[in-house]
Amino acid sequence: MVGLREYKKLIAGLIISAFGLTGCGGVTFDTPIDDDAITNGLGVDFPYQNKVDTFSQNELLDNTVTMNFQVFSENQLPITGLAKSDFAIQENGSQVTNFSLTSMSNVVSKADIVFVLDKTASMADEINGVKENVRDFVQQLRSVNILANLCLVTFDDKVQDQCLDFQADDPLTGNNENIDDFLDRLERLEVKGGDDDPENQLQGLMSAANVTPWRPDAQRITIMITDESFSHTGAPGDAGANAQSYPGTYAALQDQRVTNYIVGPKIPGYASPFEGTPALALAKNYFDISTLIENRNEFTIESGAAPATSGEKSLKDILREIASSLTTEYTITYDINDNNLDPDLPIALRNINLQVATRPNASIELKPVTATFPEGHPVAKKEWVLSSLPESTNDIKVFFNNIEISPFSYSIINKKIVFVEAPPYGTTIKVAYDGGVSAGLKLRQLKILSPNADNYDIIVYYNGIRADGKHFEASSDPTGRYILLSVKPSALDDNDFYKIKEKGMLSVTFEIKERIIDVSP
Repeated sequence: MVGLREYKKLIAGLIISAFGLTGCGGVTFDTPIDDDAITNGLGVDFPYQNKVDTFSQNELLDNTVTMNFQVFSENQLPITGLAKSDFAIQENGSQVTNFSLTSMSNVVSKADIVFVLDKTASMADEINGVKENVRDFVQQLRSVNILANLCLVTFDDKVQDQCLDFQADDPLTGNNENIDDFLDRLERLEVKGGDDDPENQLQGLMSAANVTPWRPDAQRITIMITDESFSHTGAPGDAGANAQSYPGTYAALQDQRVTNYIVGPKIPGYASPFEGTPALALAKNYFDISTLIENRNEFTIESGAAPATSGEKSLKDILREIASSLTTEYTITYDINDNNLDPDLPIALRNINLQVATRPNASIELKPVTATFPEGHPVAKKEWVLSSLPESTNDIKVFFNNIEISPFSYSIINKKIVFVEAPPYGTTIKVAYDGGVSAGLKLRQLKILSPNADNYDIIVYYNGIRADGKHFEASSDPTGRYILLSVKPSALDDNDFYKIKEKGMLSVTFEIKERIIDVSP
């Protein structure tokens, strides 16, 4: 028998492995490159780097306040044509000078209008009046750039029809599909009953406010027409369990930013406050049904005249007044940040004073004020969790937008960095620190070309120190042409046996021992 013993240093081909480490106990590696890309070399150096965690303080997002309102003269005529210079605004005593003003009379706007109709028998004439005048009403709105969608809610002792959707108008056709749908619902409406006053007007308004699919960018209008008093929880009448709370109904209209018009009897709740809660419609938006003239299809008021007195209005007049009031709405918008106001204040604490400076006798009807952040801008953060526990707080460096800040500006508590003052909005925060050996290395798996060797024939060195077998994982790939080598996490403990931090790198080298080959005669 002839024995041949030979040891040979293998110049290993190293590439990033296409195989992951599932089941081999190694660390996480970069995305592998093509298996065919083989590089020859004695080893691979992995630099040791400080950890860098990056955080962001959210931008100070646009925080806008929006006010929708109308302006009226002393005789309650809508005032049009006002400019930005006519208005003065204060918030908590501070002047608001940077704001924008738009008017419904000079921009195309939208209005969602829900008719809330009493469908009892005594209301037949008024319902017919709506049928006969609604096209003219919509056309008048369109002539002043308001695109209206109509919908219907009806009630007697309880709600009978709800507004679940608005029929969209197709601008490519000559018809107005929305009006056609609205009139079709009116035609199919069965008017009957009503001998048992009161009816359930409040449930009708609650349904209109809360069920209607209001468009977010449209004015929200309800027009209630009734000749009866209303049931409520204190006096439910035949409404029974369907009776609604009067204060709850008033609140629902306010919460949904609905402007309500009432054509009804002159009673508390319609024309004046009810048990300490304001009327469901402003005084100028209330019309006494008992004084309507019989001819509901003609105008009785000249254009531009003051609102008619009792007994001088037709239903057509009323719809025209409502259309006129919609066309004169103004919108003021201002940005909290642009006016150096407190971004953290909720809308409830923004004491806003709006005046028509050039018309001291004018009155303003202000709808509920809205804001991008009703509860105030989100509070700036003061602390973040680091991805690793720093080895030493002495080596930490913190940067705001790449400018190093004083170490007295923050503290490290466990794995958190906590700032004394919240970083300014929009700041990019970088925290550089020694996160330990494992965190400071970005390793790859090595794929060693060695068709004649088994994985137990490999000797591994870390920074020239022979690695303990428990500190690496070696296995053969399915083809038998390669040995897959990975560094095990146990080699990266912070005792730094392999002097990784001292040298600023981990150099992985290896050799493969060829086995004895016996040749028999």
